Amino acid sequence: MKRQTETIGITAKEVAFLAEQELIYILPRYTMNGVELIGSNMPKLKALQRTQVALWLAVLLKRQNKCNIVIPDWLNLPFLKSKFKEEEQKKDRVSELPWHWIPTAKILLDICQDDFIDSPHELKSLIQDLREIRMLKVRQSFGMIDDEYMELTGLSLMEINDVRPF
Repeated sequence: MKRQTETIGITAKEVAFLAEQELIYILPRYTMNGVELIGSNMPKLKALQRTQVALWLAVLLKRQNKCNIVIPDWLNLPFLKSKFKEEEQKKDRVSELPWHWIPTAKILLDICQDDFIDSPHELKSLIQDLREIRMLKVRQSFGMIDDEYMELTGLSLMEINDVRPF
């Protein structure tokens, strides 16, 4: 029997699953009673009253047309453009973004395009550009690896997972 010497990481789908636990605001369209769930509870929802729930629950309610999702402050063109500019200016490190920014953005852009103020197409393009410039920095830093460790400050879980095999 062969021994497996490779380090097994988590898949992109598993990272997305973890991201679905993040809290996000919704605007319910109806008043609904709360529900006790295994992992967390759904609070009582009042129509048009901003409420914080897990992303997976927000997606479920959105698909049933029971709420609108409040897009996070960081998921807009001006903010992401400023982060891209920061990435271009600072060659030695990556800018700070939320821990689950990649899967959260993908989920929201797939599920609730009608809740965005900015063009979803432009947002997707800018997010892809940000990912590419950040991964380029990481790949270039492999040449400067210390014998003991590599500092990955500022990278999200998805980005760390992407570079783990290297």
